Amino acid sequence: LLYSALAPAMGVFDYGWSTYLGRAEGMRAQGSIGHPLAAGYTCAVALGLYLYLRTRVPSDWKRHLGALVLVGGLVGALSRAPWVGAAMMLVLFVLLGPAPGRGLARICGAVLALAPLLIVTPQGRKVIDLLPWIGTVEAYNVEGRERLGQVAFKVFLETPFFGRYDVLSHPEMEALRGGHGIIDLVNTYAVVALRGGGVSLALFVGFFVVAMVGLFKGMRRIPDHADEQRVLGRALLVTLIGVLFMIGTMSPTLNVPTVYWCLG
Repeated sequence: LLYSALAPAMGVFDYGWSTYLGRAEGMRAQGSIGHPLAAGYTCAVALGLYLYLRTRVPSDWKRHLGALVLVGGLVGALSRAPWVGAAMMLVLFVLLGPAPGRGLARICGAVLALAPLLIVTPQGRKVIDLLPWIGTVEAYNVEGRERLGQVAFKVFLETPFFGRYDVLSHPEMEALRGGHGIIDLVNTYAVVALRGGGVSLALFVGFFVVAMVGLFKGMRRIPDHADEQRVLGRALLVTLIGVLFMIGTMSPTLNVPTVYWCLG
């Protein structure tokens, strides 16, 4: 996991390390993963786990350097869902901490301090254009995912219990076939539900729900918020929540299922 997370970050500076795909006149780091979206997903997961691991690093500069490398990989992938997922992990981690109000105020202060730079500078405006629902760069990807969700739900209702093996040949799904000649099922939940029905989807989601309930119960048994095990529980819980959000915009390919099964 660490190697996979470091590779895209190194790729930001070394063109020989990574293969790149363009977005908004920029280059997207792919690293050793195989796709920028999966690379960003891996870095987001690593950042979530680093919320705990940083407490085991005694040196301040090494601790900050570790975070900077992972953030570099996340930014270099130029993948929007991992950006949102990583931000979600950070906010939830703060809210579950000993002083959520103070921590949230610090995050808001940092965002307000960066806002003028994002609005005024050309580089900042490019970052805003890349954000989902706000930006204009490749907005069709966001719209396409929304369309996929609508069509997948309609097809799911036809065989809601156990799905269908020939789902890709369904006329409604054929309408989603893009210019590359493929139906890009960029939603793990849709893949599970269409091919295995509601029974498979319940088993799939239930596995992670059981894991999260166990984490939450374990944290409640430790009243000291500064306790190492409680901090570990917070990091695992928020990372799992972030992953469950991100896979709603990703196919279960490459290292994506490996990471979420190992984490669960």
